[in-house]
Amino acid sequence: PVFMFVEPASIDVSSSATITVGVEKLGAVPGTSVQAFSDGAVAISNVTVSPESTISMSEITMVVHATAPGLVNITLVTEDNNEVTFVFRVWGLDPRISDFTPARKNIY
Repeated sequence: PVFMFVEPASIDVSSSATITVGVEKLGAVPGTSVQAFSDGAVAISNVTVSPESTISMSEITMVVHATAPGLVNITLVTEDNNEVTFVFRVWGLDPRISDFTPARKNIY
């Protein structure tokens, strides 16, 4: 699978957003399920395959809630065990403070 886009690509810490991810050749089509895993302080819920998704181009939406700033890897896994990982940024509230925090291995 080839990661194509994520909108929005970042959110502020302590906020939530619905993000849309586009992936080529992931094979996620309407009626199939996709799981999302994060390696950092981001909780993910409501993972949904868009009705417009096809075998060649899948669109997946999910709600992300950020609890700490930094870069997070989010991995999508389909029923057929296809997977793709993309990077998502959570901005800290004070730009003078480094926004990197060590990733915690929590799967929500």
